[in-house]
Amino acid sequence: MISITKKPLICFAFFGMSHLVVGQTYLDTLLQTWLDTTENHTIRVESYLDYIYDYFILQRPNLATPALEEITAFAFENDLDSMLPEIKRYHGYHFFRTGQYIDALRLYEEGIAHALALSDTFNLANIILRKGWLYHDNGQRIKAVNHYRQSLELFEKTHDLLGMSSVYNELGSIYREEENWSKAQEYYEKSLEVRRQHDPQSISWAVMSNMSDVYSALEKYDTALLYAHRSLQNSLTEHNQLAVASDLSVVGGIYLSMNMVDSASHYLQRSLDVGRAINDVQRMTVALLELGFIDIESGASSAAIQKCTEALTLAEEIQDLNDQQSACECLYEAYKDLGNQAEALLFFERSTELADSLLLRETTVHLQEMEFRALLQEDSIKQAQASQRMTQSHQLEISKKERNRNVAIVGGLFFFLTAVGLYRRARSLSQSRRQIQKEKEESESLLHNILPAEIAEELKAKGEAKAKTFQNVSILFTDFKNFTAHSPKVSPEELVSEINECFKAFDGIIEEYGIEKIKTIGDAYMAAGGLPSESTNAVAATVLAALKMQDFIKSRRAQGLGKIPFEMRLGIHTGPITAGIVGVKKFQYDVWGDTVNTASRMESSGAINRVNISADTYQRIANDARFRFEPRGEIEAKGKGMMKMYFVSQAEAPPEP
Repeated sequence: MISITKKPLICFAFFGMSHLVVGQTYLDTLLQTWLDTTENHTIRVESYLDYIYDYFILQRPNLATPALEEITAFAFENDLDSMLPEIKRYHGYHFFRTGQYIDALRLYEEGIAHALALSDTFNLANIILRKGWLYHDNGQRIKAVNHYRQSLELFEKTHDLLGMSSVYNELGSIYREEENWSKAQEYYEKSLEVRRQHDPQSISWAVMSNMSDVYSALEKYDTALLYAHRSLQNSLTEHNQLAVASDLSVVGGIYLSMNMVDSASHYLQRSLDVGRAINDVQRMTVALLELGFIDIESGASSAAIQKCTEALTLAEEIQDLNDQQSACECLYEAYKDLGNQAEALLFFERSTELADSLLLRETTVHLQEMEFRALLQEDSIKQAQASQRMTQSHQLEISKKERNRNVAIVGGLFFFLTAVGLYRRARSLSQSRRQIQKEKEESESLLHNILPAEIAEELKAKGEAKAKTFQNVSILFTDFKNFTAHSPKVSPEELVSEINECFKAFDGIIEEYGIEKIKTIGDAYMAAGGLPSESTNAVAATVLAALKMQDFIKSRRAQGLGKIPFEMRLGIHTGPITAGIVGVKKFQYDVWGDTVNTASRMESSGAINRVNISADTYQRIANDARFRFEPRGEIEAKGKGMMKMYFVSQAEAPPEP
């Protein structure tokens, strides 16, 4: 059974709300209280917040934003500062749940500032926890765990059992994603236990759903279904449409793992229907992808194309790279089954590009995971050191009290055994330190592989890296001629392999000349000279690297290497750019500015096997004896008008005397 590669499902416990939906009468009462202008303003706002959560956020999230903006304006107009932390919490959660992560983070930060100013511990703890959810959902586990710990301390301080239960649930999910099933189950059960202390009849749909996921991973499907159906029943009873859509998807996924396709399709279709009704984009995307792959397996590839095309559009809307890649894989499989090789290749290429982006993201996540393990190991070392100090202190006390010879002998033997134990423990601590150092060095290597060294160091030191403007950066673009025409002649796998061979060689060349790789876009390669610190030699180094790239491609073609005789255009332009880290879900060092656009035009206006440069680049190296120039005059560049261009080549070495 073909299935999408899922990222772990994070089910969040909903707590801290005044009421659950119990019927239309209750909702009407909340709304009437809000509309009663004679009522106390604080009571009106509390009632309307409950109404917004129970009616809009849980059941009709696509309609929630105007109501949240209305209540925010009302609070400001009537100086209800005490209500702002709670309003920001609701508003931020709505943005988070609908995939608007940047807006969610902004509102959470505003809510924390208000809560601190008001000494509002309840809302402060809740908002910090929700920030943890946001980081968790984006794969930033270190930040997530730190926020979970902060919120847990605040919940424990105020003895907020519901809050503590929710944190234990999230910590269980951290262990579940590490596939530490026993530890995950331990935390989930702890979450349920604490929740029952608050209310013996209370059931958390989130924990139930997470427990079902653990049992499903252990292939204990009957138990998994039991938990999933209990969670679903609870969600239906509470009229929590967000939870209903999620639980239906979980049940469908379990049936799919059991290869019970009809049952899986039934629940996934129900999840899709509920998702559409409330515009839950994330749930709609997952359901469409699962149903699309089921269609492919059953031979209904045309139906799969319809579902996966919609899924791709939704995934692009919320910038979810995992689901975008899954959608492209689905469309590749579907078009291939229908014999449409051109469309199949198109989506194979897109899937490969997304895989490249995801690899960068996964590398970052791996870096964070190593740091997380190192933190845990450091905690273990601290505990061991404390135990060692306690043992030493204890033995010192014993030695003072021992007076007679027999006890001294026994004490000596005891000290000997203790010394052996301490020696072994010291060795263990030493090994742990070496392991931490090794993981730190590996983390450093991974981070430097993702970002330029200076940017990586700034990111580690400050937690951020600000964008900077550079005045003299040489942007290099390459592009293979007739790439699309060559594509049908080989399999997609062979095509990607050929591109990879070339790009690996390019990586080696730019490293040799101190050039910074920016990114690859399909069959195009982009690099920059003079980043992240400016250099007087950067322009010449970029041109030398470009000439060597062309030599590599020409040599490979002449020797008949590879299945595709690639020919390449290459262009360079030099000028001012802005560079910095971009991306919500992954790090990427990128550049912006008109210089980038002009460099792209130098490539497209160039010629195969040549290096085409702009007049600005030419002026900076015109007197460099290593180069020979061929003026091309003014040439029309798309969107730029007439521009002077030059072909550049390496000057022949003077004859030896």
